[in-house]
Amino acid sequence: MATVSDDLKLALLRLLVEGHEDKVISKRLGISLRTYQRHLAEIMKRIGARNRSHGGYLVHKMRLLYRDS
Repeated sequence: MATVSDDLKLALLRLLVEGHEDKVISKRLGISLRTYQRHLAEIMKRIGARNRSHGGYLVHKMRLLYRDS
């Protein structure tokens, strides 16, 4: 399986944190809903999120959307 680019991961996380629905996010990213859900599940597992809300909290707490300056 191909790895997901960092840019795609960041875009996925940004849209998720903004509160968009799965269908909207997958469409904006140009990937199928199933592919989006697979990528999301992988990310959620890696950060230890129990659900979408917890995932959003952890993304913020871990500063995953901020680039080092």
